[in-house]
Amino acid sequence: MLKRYSTSEMTEIWREERKFDLWQQIELATLDARAKFGQLSRPQAAERIREQAKFSLKRIEEIEAETQHDLLAFVQVVQENLEPEIRGEFHAGLTSYDTEEIPTNLRIRDSLIILSDTLEMLISVILKQADNHRKTLMIGKTHGQHAEPITFGLRLLGWVDIFQRDQHRLSQAQETISVGKISGAVGTYSELGPEIEAEVCRAFNLKPARHTTQIIHRDRIAQVLTTLAILAGDIEHVAVNFRKMADTDIMEVREPFGAKQKGSSAMPHKKNTIVTERLCGLARNIRANCLVALENIATWEERDISQSAPERIILPDSFHLIHYMLKQLTRVLDKMEVFPANMLRNLDKTHGCIFSSHVKNLLIGWGMDPEDAYRLVQERSFEADKTGRSLLTILLNERLLQAYLEEDEPGNGGKINQLRGCFDPWQGLKNIDVIYARFGL
Repeated sequence: MLKRYSTSEMTEIWREERKFDLWQQIELATLDARAKFGQLSRPQAAERIREQAKFSLKRIEEIEAETQHDLLAFVQVVQENLEPEIRGEFHAGLTSYDTEEIPTNLRIRDSLIILSDTLEMLISVILKQADNHRKTLMIGKTHGQHAEPITFGLRLLGWVDIFQRDQHRLSQAQETISVGKISGAVGTYSELGPEIEAEVCRAFNLKPARHTTQIIHRDRIAQVLTTLAILAGDIEHVAVNFRKMADTDIMEVREPFGAKQKGSSAMPHKKNTIVTERLCGLARNIRANCLVALENIATWEERDISQSAPERIILPDSFHLIHYMLKQLTRVLDKMEVFPANMLRNLDKTHGCIFSSHVKNLLIGWGMDPEDAYRLVQERSFEADKTGRSLLTILLNERLLQAYLEEDEPGNGGKINQLRGCFDPWQGLKNIDVIYARFGL
């Protein structure tokens, strides 16, 4: 992973030394289990091996250059540090992936826990902003066109909603990956029995996989990477919409900009949306890695190594990238600039045409034919758009409405006031507190 997009937490989990350290822990846990069930030729071998076991990355690399097998290189290096009479007990009864599968899943599980904690921080930031902007009016859009008023807080709650579903998916992925295997070359326990597997899995808070071949079926890792791809897509969704809102012609929000930061090498005035653009780009890498994980599901019979090399790339890279993305988005949304005055300005850009639905429904309620009401409001909205006059002013002077407007039935509040009420932006937002309550706000 490029250092530019790595994080210290993921670096710790996915560094090479940790992989070999976990391999050694599995080997030692297996020895402890064999000792417990009286399966060691020398009863004190497990304790003695634990005292003497160690490895050197440099020495592993030297041996792997000759053997072309990193697990066997690791085993040989550890055995070189053991007393001759107990060397044979180390790795006895195990195949390579008995040693490797649990560490891989442990690293994935630890990474998912970190992601879950980081995502929770992001959700907290968005919830706080949503509460702050509960009544910050802005225009809602569909198809890129002005639709009806919303509040900025409501838009933010939509982001909370998707990320809370991502949180649930991360939890499901963590459960799916929390399995292990010590089941031998083809999953039949031909050397070590299920009791050894159960004991080792228990030591690492895992469940024995119900069925394995030489490996744990790769649909589990595919589920993890699919979860990350969906999360990346949701981050991109937020980033894309943030970028649109930060457009110069809209300018409703802006990314935080440091005192010594520069936006352009040529144009000193620029404050580009560099972070959210970067997040959109990195989401593509996560999706590409997900495709590799899906391709890794198909395995020849009980084992081939076609998934091995890709996993060395896609697992650390994906976790680094998605963690980096979460951290960056959290910072942007926590420190963003918000411009409520610009939101109100944008709300008025269509000269009141955004209230056309309320007007249409009011006219139908007055007794106008639905098709006539639709066409009348549509035509007058287009006139407002073309002339720059307000839709309300045009309607108050509309000949076809005069008969309705001149009516003043007792208790109806006056039809002119009813028409004016259609242009109150809060008329369509009377239920926002119901939506907020769903989020505990």
